[in-house]
Amino acid sequence: MIVEYRKLQKGGHSPLYIINGAEVERVSSIRFLGVYLSDDLTWSLYTNKVVRSARQCLFFLRRLRKFGLPPDILTNFYRCTIESILTACITVWYGSCTAYNRKALKRVDYGMSYHSYADDTQIYLALSPNNYGPLDSLCKCIEHITDWMGQNFLQLNKDKTEIIIFGNRHERHKLAAYLNSISLKSKELARNLGVLIDSELSFSSHVKAVIRSAFYHLKNINKIRDFLSKPDLEKLIHAFISSRIDYCNSLLTGLPKKTVKQLQLIQNAAARVLTKSKRRDHITPILKSLHWIPVCYRIDFKVLLLVYKCLNGSGPAYLSDMMQQYEPSRALRSLGTEGPLYVMGEEITVKPILVNGTYINPELGKYHARLRTLSQSCRDIKEKYKATTDGIYYLTTANGVVYQAYCDMTTAGGGWTLVASVHENNMNGKCTLGDRWSSQQGNDPNRPGGDGTWENTASFGTAEGATSDDYKNPGYYDISGEDISVWHVPNDVQLQDWAKSSILRYHTETKFLKDIGGNLYHLFKKYPLRFGLGECNKDAGPSSPVVYTTGDKETTKNFYGPSVRDQFETGFVTFRVFNEEKAAMAVCSGLKPTGCHTEYGEEDTFQKKILVSVETSLALMVVEQILGKAHPGKSQRHQF
Repeated sequence: MIVEYRKLQKGGHSPLYIINGAEVERVSSIRFLGVYLSDDLTWSLYTNKVVRSARQCLFFLRRLRKFGLPPDILTNFYRCTIESILTACITVWYGSCTAYNRKALKRVDYGMSYHSYADDTQIYLALSPNNYGPLDSLCKCIEHITDWMGQNFLQLNKDKTEIIIFGNRHERHKLAAYLNSISLKSKELARNLGVLIDSELSFSSHVKAVIRSAFYHLKNINKIRDFLSKPDLEKLIHAFISSRIDYCNSLLTGLPKKTVKQLQLIQNAAARVLTKSKRRDHITPILKSLHWIPVCYRIDFKVLLLVYKCLNGSGPAYLSDMMQQYEPSRALRSLGTEGPLYVMGEEITVKPILVNGTYINPELGKYHARLRTLSQSCRDIKEKYKATTDGIYYLTTANGVVYQAYCDMTTAGGGWTLVASVHENNMNGKCTLGDRWSSQQGNDPNRPGGDGTWENTASFGTAEGATSDDYKNPGYYDISGEDISVWHVPNDVQLQDWAKSSILRYHTETKFLKDIGGNLYHLFKKYPLRFGLGECNKDAGPSSPVVYTTGDKETTKNFYGPSVRDQFETGFVTFRVFNEEKAAMAVCSGLKPTGCHTEYGEEDTFQKKILVSVETSLALMVVEQILGKAHPGKSQRHQF
């Protein structure tokens, strides 16, 4: 037997040895110390033989019980035969078994399956109408568990031991009456890992419990919302409301719309509390502004994401083992089969979505492309799926975190990913609540690094609202690149107008990030922002020349007052700059400072001129959208 980890080429292995002109026979499995080893290192062959042997012994155990042998003898027989067969070399093969094999092993003892999670165990079995024989095994199983726990100084909590029956109402009533006759009481409602499951699997009780709990917390949040900033209020709502709506929501797939609609009312109420909207305001624009997916689509997304992960090897093993790719036995119309389509004997006309590779409805094509192109960067999407439209796309990190980001697919070859936005709407209110990129704690000498946002992995804001608030997504630290692009956009500009409303747009082409970790997160880890950590014109971070898409060097220079134009050189982007007071500035956009008075002057008149000119320019250059791009010649290296 040959165990080969590499992918075999056509033709397989050549014979290893030849004895007297004959090849040595190669086998697909071999028995070693009673365990069957397979060349593909799967254990289906061995577990099937174990189950078959154990069931043969189980037949004799049932015969002995029928003849009335005492429990001690039956227990000894079980341990000497069935248990020894099931546990032989179990440390070698059980950990690599598939879910199907494990279920087969679990059914040997009592003909039942079980599933354990933490300290909860669920025992389940299937019954046929008028055949209640397996219930005797259930009773025996519970008795053995009770006896074992008693021998080990434990006690079975009968108050938390619940029996629930699933099926049509008539059969449930018959089975419940039989259980009562053998001193077992069934319930119409049982709690499993926090989910209330009813006999009809309608989940109506679970939905009502979620609604009751969510509205209780939402009322309390509404009482204190005036004392919280919008970002903190949103965190509170996600922690107490969204988490309850999303918990085990994949179980709600396929339920009637009236059931799911009740959960949607919670989300609508939470959105109104967050935005302080009136009750009669239309909710759809509010949800879109918050970038909240409606509840019904959140359920579908959870199921689709689990299936996607299972099919691509990143899902839970117990789910992945049960997933199988569907391969139709005949060619289907969706695979290109020609001919008319008949429904109930009548020929119908199917309206195509695509004609010659083009969507009939352009909007449908645009959104369909963005939903199916889940990648790690916008450059990936452009290269793999030939996307050419600027807008919002779905991205995922290396750890599987899914988020949405704005992609610039047209500038300098396209493939730029928006990872951060620095927003300022009040130049007189520095270091106050909401200034995430500096400090929300005020000018505190005990916090020389402020909030440390440039150097951590915290994320906040939404891509669509990047011109109205600070924004940072996981791409800031996850995407690895070589160049950056900077946009200067006025406040509150709609996403579709960003490009045409930009005051300045420029990008680097020097690949300067390549040697600093590939993104701003690693750049500021190497060049941290701390008051007093460096000196002017001595300890600045990297500076790179830029290529303008909108505006030029002269335009950048004119945004500043004449008194400070000798303090810098335009046409660059510079990181981690210190002024004369040793205060650190994260980014000098469009500039390379040459003096130490770019922020404050020495005389009062000089200061006023600078402040006026700086305020005027920042009123236009409020938002700096830092985007990223992968190098066109290296599809495996992502830039941001």
